[in-house]
Amino acid sequence: MELLALFLPLLFLFIVLGVWLYDREKRPQKSVVPFPPKGGNSLESGFLMQGIAQYRNVASLLLDLAVNGYLTIKVVQEKLGFITFTNYTIHRIKEYDGENPSERLFLNGLFRSAEGNTRLEVKMSELDGKFYQISNEIIKNMNQKENRETLFKKGSLYLKIPIFILILISFVAITAIPMFLYGDPSNLIPVFFLSIFGIIFVVVASFSTSGSSSIFGSLFPYLFGLFFVVGPVLGFVLPTLLDNPISLIVYVIGTLSIVAMFFLNKTMPKRTPLGNELLGKAKGLKHFLVTAEKEEIEALLKQRPNYFYALLPYSYSLGVFQKWMSKGVSLHIPPPNWFEAAGEMSPDLFAGMMNKMLKKALTAISFIPKKSGRRR
Repeated sequence: MELLALFLPLLFLFIVLGVWLYDREKRPQKSVVPFPPKGGNSLESGFLMQGIAQYRNVASLLLDLAVNGYLTIKVVQEKLGFITFTNYTIHRIKEYDGENPSERLFLNGLFRSAEGNTRLEVKMSELDGKFYQISNEIIKNMNQKENRETLFKKGSLYLKIPIFILILISFVAITAIPMFLYGDPSNLIPVFFLSIFGIIFVVVASFSTSGSSSIFGSLFPYLFGLFFVVGPVLGFVLPTLLDNPISLIVYVIGTLSIVAMFFLNKTMPKRTPLGNELLGKAKGLKHFLVTAEKEEIEALLKQRPNYFYALLPYSYSLGVFQKWMSKGVSLHIPPPNWFEAAGEMSPDLFAGMMNKMLKKALTAISFIPKKSGRRR
């Protein structure tokens, strides 16, 4: 029976590895790209990079529309009783006259009141619990089957769930068999109840559209899910394994096989030739945003005075906003005319204000009230 606990995870690992080797994509040709793709926007660049649109990519449209002259953002201080808090007034400059459906939906949704009327201004706080429907529609449209199949080969898109099932079976095998042979099988009830919850949470996190811009925010769902797996194992299973060295070795090998399957699964979908080409361009732009030298940006600013802020939405969508903003601070680039605040703003102060504003914007466009099922 212990051989079965060892055999199943290793067998599944070799199956997953074989599929991964057969179906893995070629490394995209990454070249430094100082300009985003023509006719695209920051939402689409994030989609090309990740293969799936997330809330962070949708939030970048706020900057995209501001840069293109559709709206302005003003920092305001408001009072609620004795408490003073920062809010943001978003003012519409003009109607949308472009051709991108996501931008049109975002801008129109931003200035639509609860009664369905069009308005010229909206407070950021007014979007909480309301704008998520617009965000979800934009994400749904971007992630539709036709768009995903442009980037990925059809067969590789549907491998994730079967592989997660193999991971689950492996976990059950390495945990249940030693407990039935040497431990108390009744302990399997809390172990499996909590662990399966944790594994499902990790699976859901891998398909998440939350798009947190921080490392901790990205890792938290996985850490939270793993807590429900590791905790019961340490409490109920480890004492039995410590009394049986062979079972402990089998469990360690099985666990390493599960971890390997998980990471192979994360990189499984194989891109089409066009998807690979577009990924190379998105990676090239991200690489430039991170590594661009002061002299390069200054030369581009001479050609296009608005160049730095034109790339700001892309830096946020691609997850390198802080890096790009720090270059603006070092170059002493003045704040744009679409962002207003009381008093004079230094580049350093503006960078801090933008960071706070985008955190608030991401929360505002993704917050779902409890009655609708909260998701971040």
